[in-house]
Amino acid sequence: LTSGGNNYAIFYKNGDIDYYENDIMKNYSLKNLKNVKLGYDFGLALDNLGDVYTFGNSFYGDEKVNSRLSKINISNIKSMTAGKDFAVFIDNNGSIWGLGANNCGQLGTGDTKDADSPVSLKATDFTANDTAYKVSVGNGHNLFIKKDGTVWAWGENTYGQLGNGSN
Repeated sequence: LTSGGNNYAIFYKNGDIDYYENDIMKNYSLKNLKNVKLGYDFGLALDNLGDVYTFGNSFYGDEKVNSRLSKINISNIKSMTAGKDFAVFIDNNGSIWGLGANNCGQLGTGDTKDADSPVSLKATDFTANDTAYKVSVGNGHNLFIKKDGTVWAWGENTYGQLGNGSN
């Protein structure tokens, strides 16, 4: 069982996902289902092969996918998470990818342009040799733990979410 801002889902060992939004239930089936994460009104499904699918309503940059699973053009993913209207992924090499809304810079691309296909992180202090270990997101910001144990944050900082002493 997992929940987002306006929805919840139950996923089963056989790969079925029961997705509930606004009192409407939709059922999706995916072989080799590994994990499900929900954003405000969309969902992500990760399979054992590292492929990611989206379902539910659209998030910025993505098409409407109300009645079907839609494969995202990304692979080799080991973990993922969903924000309000964006998603972030870590691949098996420890690289960070983002998709969707970027109005607060939450995709780490150095701009605020929404991404309709996955984009790689371009944070200046996060080099190609750095690898992400864990990720967590908020409404418009991200927190990552690098393999060396340091915590990195970027995106919205209106209320000091980034922990850098400013807002």
